[in-house]
Amino acid sequence: MRIAYYQFSPGKVPTLVMLALLPIFIGLGFWQLQRAEEKRQILTKQLERQQSAPIHLDATLQYAETMQYRPVIVRGVFDTQYQVFIDNKIHHGQAGYQVVTPLRIENTQKHVLINRGWVPMGVSRAVLPTVTTPSAVVTVQGFMDIPHRDVVNMSGQNRGNSGWPAVLRWVDEVEFQRETQLDMLPIILLQTPETEYGFIREWHFINSTPEKSTSYAVQWFSFAGLLIIIYVGVNLKKRAKHGEGEK
Repeated sequence: MRIAYYQFSPGKVPTLVMLALLPIFIGLGFWQLQRAEEKRQILTKQLERQQSAPIHLDATLQYAETMQYRPVIVRGVFDTQYQVFIDNKIHHGQAGYQVVTPLRIENTQKHVLINRGWVPMGVSRAVLPTVTTPSAVVTVQGFMDIPHRDVVNMSGQNRGNSGWPAVLRWVDEVEFQRETQLDMLPIILLQTPETEYGFIREWHFINSTPEKSTSYAVQWFSFAGLLIIIYVGVNLKKRAKHGEGEK
């Protein structure tokens, strides 16, 4: 293909590389745009549900997906015998734990897990932080969530120690119930910042913002554009003028 004084003659290897990488870069760009939209929908749903009237939690709760992120009020007594420290939680660059304590719902034998927030790690992992927990009946407010496996951790090993308090990488409600023999509701409450008996609480329902996914999409599309420019540059040769090189 001739373009003015240039000849476009694509080689086999550059063309194969181009055909292999270009769809990947473009596909990843559109995938990140889709992720950004999904995150916007999650944040919208979260905000709408958090502004709804609080649910007064009791032993008869039948969890439904529409209840996720809803505000909850529950009264009961903390059971510190089976307290959990969720490991590898970072707050403003500092390592620490999230403290999860089961609460026995008032006048029942049902328990619900309360994530009370973040505490810094002590001098070493061998010494767990000391946390204060009231022994009297308390009223706790929180946002309803379901326990999630730590997808960042590729290992199937959840426990970091033996005995109690337990050091876990994520909370598995079924595993927790089997080990403690407590009658558990299938949810976890993320305690609100204004409620007493908690620690540092800055809840993030998504790992990164929609804006970050959009910026990733721009990067992938930029890679695709750069690939096209490199491909054209590598295969575009200047044609010799008529008579050039003749004696």
